[in-house]
Amino acid sequence: LARIDPVILRGYGYFANDSRERVDYSARHHQLFQLAANIYESTHFSAIDYPGGATVLSTNRRAETPITYRPTFYLEPVTKGVFTNGLSNSGFVRLAGFVEITNPIVALSQRWFDPANPIEVAELVRNFGTGTSNLIVGVNIYGVPWVVGTKKGYPTFNEAFWQTELDVTRRMFIGKANTNVRLPYAANRGARPWDRPGGGVTANVEHIFHFTNHVAAEAFNKYTNQFGRHTRIIATNYTEFKFGSYPKLPADVAQRDVRSFAEYNVLHRFSTTVSTAVSLDSWKANSPLTLFTQNYGTNFTLDPINNRLIFEGEVVQSRAFPATLLLNHPINVAVQIRNRLVYAVIDDSSNPPRLLDFVNLESRVEESDLLGLLAESGAQNAPGSPSVVTGQAIRSDSPRMNDFWDRRNRTGTNTLRVPRGVEVQFAASIGEVAVANNLWRGQPVGSTFPSRQVDAFQIDGMRQFLYGPNVPSFLIGTSPTPLQPLSGGGTNQVGYNPAPEILLTDRRMANDPLVHFTMEDLAPGLTVYTLPQGYFEIPGLPIDASHRDLVKAVGANGDKPFRNQVGLARKTVNASAPWGADPDYGWGVQPPSASPLSFRYDIAYKDSMIQSVNDWVFPVGKLASLGQLGRIHRGTPWQTIYMKAAMPAGPSTRDARLAFDRNQTFVAPSIAGRFGRPAPGPGPQKQWMAWAGNAYTRPENDWLIFDLFTTALNENSAKGLLPVNHTNQAAWSAV
Repeated sequence: LARIDPVILRGYGYFANDSRERVDYSARHHQLFQLAANIYESTHFSAIDYPGGATVLSTNRRAETPITYRPTFYLEPVTKGVFTNGLSNSGFVRLAGFVEITNPIVALSQRWFDPANPIEVAELVRNFGTGTSNLIVGVNIYGVPWVVGTKKGYPTFNEAFWQTELDVTRRMFIGKANTNVRLPYAANRGARPWDRPGGGVTANVEHIFHFTNHVAAEAFNKYTNQFGRHTRIIATNYTEFKFGSYPKLPADVAQRDVRSFAEYNVLHRFSTTVSTAVSLDSWKANSPLTLFTQNYGTNFTLDPINNRLIFEGEVVQSRAFPATLLLNHPINVAVQIRNRLVYAVIDDSSNPPRLLDFVNLESRVEESDLLGLLAESGAQNAPGSPSVVTGQAIRSDSPRMNDFWDRRNRTGTNTLRVPRGVEVQFAASIGEVAVANNLWRGQPVGSTFPSRQVDAFQIDGMRQFLYGPNVPSFLIGTSPTPLQPLSGGGTNQVGYNPAPEILLTDRRMANDPLVHFTMEDLAPGLTVYTLPQGYFEIPGLPIDASHRDLVKAVGANGDKPFRNQVGLARKTVNASAPWGADPDYGWGVQPPSASPLSFRYDIAYKDSMIQSVNDWVFPVGKLASLGQLGRIHRGTPWQTIYMKAAMPAGPSTRDARLAFDRNQTFVAPSIAGRFGRPAPGPGPQKQWMAWAGNAYTRPENDWLIFDLFTTALNENSAKGLLPVNHTNQAAWSAV
């Protein structure tokens, strides 16, 4: 383990604008440190079955609480040249080692550094000497976890939920210079304002963005015993939100413009913090504890001409602009959301207090070209049927929500003066195309008219406003109503204004309660979902033929898998998958137990018969034989140090390293790796990355430990199977 020396901060001279502003520490490193701590925990401190029980098997007070360590760091300078921003004191911050945490209150109160903040990084570096003999101990770096030895019986962190909910509305306003202005109407088609520039009729649009950020987290006592010690739970989440614009669209506007957020001009940013501190004298068995739930948001109108935002209450001459300018002033906007969560459980029964659990997580979400995302078609995007309440559309075609956001300026052989989506919105507002019931919900509060009849009134009113009283009525055989006439001059808003929704969700849940310390340990991860389109996307995962069935199944299952469920005992999304279970991400794609894609009874991925965290029986005290190592948790879900012969599917550690060097995505530490193909072939395949989140933590790496020892005279005498909770000393000694 002394050879594990990950780079914590890479090239900090770049941090002001470079995309490499990241922490390189991952589950690949942490699993090895966790394994070492678990071995030390089991062999040095006798443990009680459940904390707070009547019998303590050791006089050492630390037997009642897990061993805990925090990292130390050192600086490896770069002596050749300087980085692009001119900093000469540049280099790498590396992990030097770990020191035991004797007082978590002191450790938590020491300085925290953000690796994406160049000012904080510069301050951090000034505290360093160089080389491993010049360590800095009393600092914490966001995203670098502490090491907590595995001990049975303690409540643990279970889930973090970060979601940005974006509602976009495009409002269209039709203006007339005076009462006498009319547009021609012939052959069941009305002229468009943009077809007759200077004709006295204008069409302006405005884009309203409403963001709501949801933050929630929970811990869980998943044991059948009540936890009876006096504990303090501390949790803090810091959110930073950025909204940016890019002045150009791709040459092919039918395609989304996917680019780094660093290329966008930041128009708006805000940050917020939510914290909680809870003291408990007891914690019920099998019960969650909500750490916090916070919803906060902002809304504004985008002015693409001046590349600025107009906020609610701001006095401006107009928030709308000519629809024809959308072709010359494209709206290409993006968001970046960073969340940093620090959580600790402290045992106040000890003096000094002892740390029981700790996570230090960072979520980063980027989504570019948001309006281009709305043009994607999804599984829920079925066409609607014409209204049958009081009339019918003149044409039988029915647009889908993504049609209203189409940026192309051609339809068939015709060239439009506005984007195609704007044309469809106008056509829907004058009844030339039908809009499905689930898309047009125009009934005002308190109205006694049926919703579809209200839509029809709005259509007839706009038709008379534009084309005069003699235009055919959309409401066949219906007398005029107060909603119908929109006569005279002035400006009126059209009846239909598309308002879809985007959900950018990063949900992180523990599979095994004892494995929850890095983002890769937690699933499912970042997803993108649009409503009502039902378009589903896993960032970084190509939506090709092999994943189309997954996308279709997820989209058809609705938005329930993307809603907050923190604090619920029964969850739509449940990543927990002990023996006999598969993780359920709520997407409706659970494989049958006999399927080769199922993890339920595969001993290559989990230990047999461990059906809950209550079933573990870890060794206590010194190990009588090498084989007893097979009873110690290895730091991956539901698995002890690996002595079995089966190998999980997917690339070996060596292949993963080579693939990573070639920039292959299926070993990247992201949700895409969980669902990507480990090798060319049809359809997704079961692999270690999909189970544990990191290709480098594969269990057969443990074989190298046992290869150093043998009690066998020949190969056959060393083969056999033992259940992990087997306590017979002679059997383990023969392994």
